[in-house]
This record gives sequence, structure tokens and C-alpha cells, in this order.
Amino acid sequence: MRQSLTWLTFMLGLTLVGLLCYVILYSLMTSRTHFSNTAYLEYQGLGGESALNPQHAAWSLAPEPWVYEMKTRRRHLKDACSSLKSPKKDGVPVRNITTEFMFVDERHRLLYCAIPKVGCTNFIRLMYGLTANADSDGYQDIGAGEVHAEYRKYLTPLNSFSDFGIQFRLDHYLKVILVRHPFERLVSAFRNKLERHTILSFNEGTIIAKYFEPHATKATIRTGDGVTFEGFVRYLNFKAAKDPDALDQHWRRFFELCNPCDVHYDVIGRHETVERDVNMVLKVLGVADLFHYPRKNMQHVSSADLWKIYFTNVSSSQLTKLWAFYKLDGDLFNYTLNSLNFVVKKRLRNEHMAVLT
Repeated sequence: MRQSLTWLTFMLGLTLVGLLCYVILYSLMTSRTHFSNTAYLEYQGLGGESALNPQHAAWSLAPEPWVYEMKTRRRHLKDACSSLKSPKKDGVPVRNITTEFMFVDERHRLLYCAIPKVGCTNFIRLMYGLTANADSDGYQDIGAGEVHAEYRKYLTPLNSFSDFGIQFRLDHYLKVILVRHPFERLVSAFRNKLERHTILSFNEGTIIAKYFEPHATKATIRTGDGVTFEGFVRYLNFKAAKDPDALDQHWRRFFELCNPCDVHYDVIGRHETVERDVNMVLKVLGVADLFHYPRKNMQHVSSADLWKIYFTNVSSSQLTKLWAFYKLDGDLFNYTLNSLNFVVKKRLRNEHMAVLT
């Protein structure tokens, strides 16, 4: 009898210990699950500092005029988002704000949205170096094909994190976007993807030649080689009106790729000043002595002058339609059609003379 009572007492004690362990483990698990941003920051020793705080990103290392310029660009974007009919995603899950073009460098708490044809290949080269997926002396020599193919698996997409992880990085990482005049970007994309023999020149080039080039040769219709920029513009206007979501990433709009009215970018780099802007980012991150913006594939001819030439044969009606589609990008990042005034005037004058004759 005494032996049975001792055994029962032992089992009861063991059960109580087990229950106590379960309660402790459950408490730890739930507290970890409901970890707040602030608690997590304190736990990691980050002190709740945002990317704009000097303790995180040393803005004091960058020249004051450049820091002020970034503030001016951010202010313009914020005002534009408030006043324009911009596609802001208020109240939607944070995951819906992310896109496949947003990448993260965990080592330096950097978030970058890669817009095709705005220096993204060079910036991604840089990210391979920053994340130690390429040698600090060799990252700039990675070929363009490798950047977007073999090496792509080494990039960390923002949407690969949990909802908490996404929000944390949006709140506390240095966020960078690079932009350029929408029309300048279109010319760059056309020259790179359709003037050269590429997959896009075959796939979309053949469609452009068949349906949007009134004088296309049989060879052009068959291969897509030799399509004109005017045909490309007619194609874009058609797609913009019928199915804008199906546009290739190289001519999709900035706000669709990077959600600039929902993601509060700290650095808004412009193509006109891209080398300076990215090198200032490296200063802010404290790695300017190790890395710099790659100069690989940078144009020797002024892109700002070259792209306007392509629009000289585009009709005023097609030009107006095209700008109506890309105008929101222009308004958000302070680009206008003023720089094309001479092209528009020349085109209108030519059209007027054609009518008279």
C-alpha cells in the first residue's frame, strides 16, 4: 500500500513538472510570436532606430547639399502622392505592397527596388558585393547575363520574409529607388531589347512588325529585327489601352514596379546623377572605402541628348497618348515633357508643312 502511494506521489509530481514546463514553453512561444517591432529592435540591440537615424545610417558622412537634395526629392514625391490620383494601397496587407523587384541586403540593412533600364544591372552587381556573394574587387566585372541569371538566386527578395519581417524592413532599412525620365527609359529599353537581336526582339518585335509597322519587310515580320521606334510607340499605346498589366517589365511604369506612394524611399536616385547618388548611399552605409557604383556598361554618349532624337519621327497624337500613360511616373518624380518641346514643335511644323504641300 505504502509503495503504491509513493509511486502515485511520484507520478503526480512528474505530471506537475511536465505541465509547468509546457506552460513555460507555451509562454515563450507566444511571446516570440507576438514580438513587437520595438521589442525586437531592443532584443537585437538596434534601439528602435529607423533607417533615417544617424545611429543606423550615417547621413552625416554625406555632404549636406546631397542630404538636402534627398529631402527635397522625398518631399516632392510625398506631395505628389497626396495630390495626385496615385494608386496608394491603404489598408491592404503589407505583403501586397511588395513586388518581385524589391531586394534586401541584410548585412547593411539596405532595401532596393530594381527598375529595369535605370541602372539596375550595375546596382545589383553592387548588391552581390555588399552581400558577400561576390569578391569586393570583382563584383563590378560580373557579366550582365550572369547578373540576371546565374547570380540571381543570391538576391534576397523582400517578399521572402514573413509579414512581420516585411514590415520590419520597410520601417527600419535604408530604402533606395533609382528613376529616370520615362521617355528616356523607353528609348534605352528599345535600343537594348529591340534594336539588338534578343528574345524580346523576336517575341514582341515580330508582333510590332506585323501589326504596327505599315512598311515592314517579310524578314522583319519573320525575325522582329529592324522594327522602328515609331512602331514600338504605336504598340505601347495599343497595349496601354487594352492590357497595360501585360506590358513587359522593361516598359512597365515605376509606380507598378516599386509602389513609391506606399514604400517611403529614403534615397531617390536619378539617372542623371546615378553614380553620385549611389556612391553617397555607400557613404551613408559606411562602406564607401570598399565599394563604388560600377561603371560597367555606362554610356559614353549622353543619354539625355540621344533619346530625344528617337522621338523626332513620332507623331504628335502618338506622343500625346504615350505621355498620358506615363505621366503619373513623371509627376511622381518631377519629370515633364518640357525637355521634348523642341521635338514636339519640330514634329508639328513638319506635319503642318505636309498638309500644305
